[in-house]
Amino acid sequence: ERNNRNAVGIGLVAFAAAILLSILIAARVSKPLVRIADQCEEIGRFELGGPSLGRSRISELDRLMTATEEMKVSLRSFQRYVPARLVREMSQSGVEADLGGESRVLTVLFSHVVGFAELQRRLPPAELVERLGSYFHQVTEEIETTGGTLDKYIGDAVMAFWGAPVALEDHAARACRAALEAQARTGELAARWADADGAGFAAAVGINTGELVVGNMGSRSSLNYTVLGDAVNVAARLEGLNKVYGTRILLGEATQRAAGDRIVSRRIDRVAVKGKTQGIEIFELLGMRDQPNAGALQALAEAYEASLELYFGRRWEDAAAGFGELLADHPDDGPARLVLERCR
Repeated sequence: ERNNRNAVGIGLVAFAAAILLSILIAARVSKPLVRIADQCEEIGRFELGGPSLGRSRISELDRLMTATEEMKVSLRSFQRYVPARLVREMSQSGVEADLGGESRVLTVLFSHVVGFAELQRRLPPAELVERLGSYFHQVTEEIETTGGTLDKYIGDAVMAFWGAPVALEDHAARACRAALEAQARTGELAARWADADGAGFAAAVGINTGELVVGNMGSRSSLNYTVLGDAVNVAARLEGLNKVYGTRILLGEATQRAAGDRIVSRRIDRVAVKGKTQGIEIFELLGMRDQPNAGALQALAEAYEASLELYFGRRWEDAAAGFGELLADHPDDGPARLVLERCR
C-alpha cells in the first residue's frame, strides 16, 4: 500500500512536471509563431518596416523566421519598383491584379528637366545619375504626400496622376500643390548645385484634367497601373510649351476650372493642339490661394489678363502698352515678353 501510494505520488508529480514542461515548451514555440503570424499579416498589407524576428534555437522555427526576414528584404527591394500605396490598396481589396481599366475623371502631371541634354554633356555620368535621383526623390515625395500615384519615370521626366486608385474630389488642386512644392524643392537643389559647380537645374511641368481610362495595362505576365486618354497627351504637350512661354508650370483649362479658387493662375494664351479641331486656353499656375503672397500674384494675373484681352481684341498698341508696363515691374515675365513681341 505504501509502495502504491508512493507510486501514485511520483506519478502525480511526474504528470505535473510534464504539464509544466509542455506549457514552457509550447510558450517557447508559440510566442515566435505569433510574432511570425503578425509580421506575415503586415507583409500582406505591404507594411515592411517591422522589427526583426531574431533567431531561435529550435531549427524549424529558425528556418521559418529566417525565411520571413528574407521575404521582407526582397519585398522592400520590389517596393522600389511599384507604388507601395497602390499595392496596399489592391491587397486590402482582396482582388488579384488583372488586365482591365475603368473610365474616370483624373488629373495628370508631367515634369521634365529643362536642358537635360546640356547637363548630360557637362556632368560625369555618376554625378548626373546622383542629381537626377535627388530630383526624382523630391518630386515623388510631393506626389505621394498629396495623394497622387507615381506612374513612371521616363528618362528625365516624371508622370503621375491624382484620383486613382483612391478617388479624390480635389485631385486637380492636389496636383497643383504638388507641382508648386516640387518646384520649390527643385529650386533648393538647383541653388546648391549652382554653388558647387555652376551647373543650372530646372524643371518644367504640365498638368491637365479629363476623362481617362485607368487600370492595369500591359500583358498577362507584366502589368503597369497607368492612364490612357487624350488628356494625357495634352498634359505632355503643356509641359513642352513651357519652353515657348518661359514658364515653369502650365495648366489645361479643365484643370484650372476644376481647381477653382484654391489656386492663383493666369490665362496665358490660346493654342492649337494636334488632334483637336478647336484651340484650347492654357494657364500658368502662380501659387495656391492660401499662400501669404497670393494677393500680389493675383494682381499680376489680373494685369496680364487685361492686356491679353486687348491682344485677343487686336488692339495691338494698347496691348503692347499694357505688357510694357507689366514688364517694367516684372522684367523676367516670359509670357508678357512673348506676347509683347507678337503685338509689335
